[in-house]
Amino acid sequence: MKRLIGISMVSVLLFGVHYSSLFATDTFISSDDEVSTLEVMQIEHQQHSTRTIQHPGQLELEENLEADQSFDWRTDQEVIAGQLLTVHFVFESNDQASGTLTYNADQLELQDVDLSRHGDVDQKKGLVSIEVSDEGVHSGVATFHVKEDVIGTTDISMEELVIDHKSHESDVLEVNVVPGLHLEVEGRSVGHETEIVVTDENGNGVKGASLHVETEIPRVQTKEATSLYHDLHEQQESHWFPVGPNTQYYVYEETETGDDEFIEISGNEQAKTYLKKSDAEPVDWSEIPVTNEEGYLVTRMLTALEGDVRIQAVAPDGRKSEVWEGEIVKAIGDDQPENITFDWYNEHPNRQAIHFEAHPRTESGFIEVVEKRDPEKFYSAAAKRYDASTKLVYDEHGEKRLYTSLATELEPGTTYAYRVNVDGTWSEESSFVATNRSRETKEERLSTVKKPNSFLPYHFKES
Repeated sequence: MKRLIGISMVSVLLFGVHYSSLFATDTFISSDDEVSTLEVMQIEHQQHSTRTIQHPGQLELEENLEADQSFDWRTDQEVIAGQLLTVHFVFESNDQASGTLTYNADQLELQDVDLSRHGDVDQKKGLVSIEVSDEGVHSGVATFHVKEDVIGTTDISMEELVIDHKSHESDVLEVNVVPGLHLEVEGRSVGHETEIVVTDENGNGVKGASLHVETEIPRVQTKEATSLYHDLHEQQESHWFPVGPNTQYYVYEETETGDDEFIEISGNEQAKTYLKKSDAEPVDWSEIPVTNEEGYLVTRMLTALEGDVRIQAVAPDGRKSEVWEGEIVKAIGDDQPENITFDWYNEHPNRQAIHFEAHPRTESGFIEVVEKRDPEKFYSAAAKRYDASTKLVYDEHGEKRLYTSLATELEPGTTYAYRVNVDGTWSEESSFVATNRSRETKEERLSTVKKPNSFLPYHFKES
């Protein structure tokens, strides 16, 4: 299908020469024809200063090339996917110059270009011929629409560059394409919810974004309630056992036994487990809901099994996020506060940070602090409560929820009693002495020793 661009009076600068032209109403850039020519009719031109590089809307350019330069790119080298990229280029000739502007047509769509009267455009191959025939410093401008699904870099080059009858080589222009979407993922423990937030380049939530999901090993799920066959290799009696619908498994191998086809789902050489192939279907990731008006969604499909997962958000208009790569791990920890750790703030006198951990399914926590000389104040209005911030963290052991409370207005040298609460469950009461001393080393920063399977002090990654 030809995309017609109706243009009336247009004023452009063609390589240092100012033209005022009335384009015919059937002037077009064709996306189907092998080659199309921009035909300019009723041209009246006026010689522009050959040492000045100007263009309506063009970036401010240096007037001259360096002494050893014949060609140069003058453009921003970063653009957001789905937006316009304006490419400026400059070269100097004493007689004539020509070249072919080359771009990736799968990534860029040409919207507008300053050409000589005989410039040709091949949209399918990503080629634009350039030709000038007068002396001076010449500037050109090409405007591209960066396709929404482009991520990484896109290259633009000037091939077959000939200036004053001599061949020249130009540097390749590498433009970094920033994803049009930002993807945040929180929650990576088996059997628990994963929260997804998709925003645009301005931080606004994107409605209707879907997720493209890949796993290192293919996953299937049961179509309905069925049974698995557990083969114990004569160590014990093999048997069948029931499973519910929509239960996910990894596909390690496919095999045939008699008239039935089976999927080996255990990955255990000593005790293999099989699922009838007719009872399974590939996991349909499109069942994950799209984002709401705030760009938010929640799902348990991603965390059905341990293992590596790759996720990419895709907006209704085709914009994409970078690929999020992460590992689904075990959920560890208790429903009560554990691994309570102190962090002394020398830059915040009279304050005490207290960290503690719990199971990922916990939701909220806080600490209560009173002067130790009167611990009964825990049960009075004298007790000070400090709510905790929270985030999910993980390491090779699994995922936990990390809480941080900051007690303030403490008197140095005073002994305080404290207790920690997570979702209504209290820790034992304990005490600390407030101080505003400076911490000398990382070891002094923490008042307790790291316990087994604890992320404190700070041996974790944020989910």
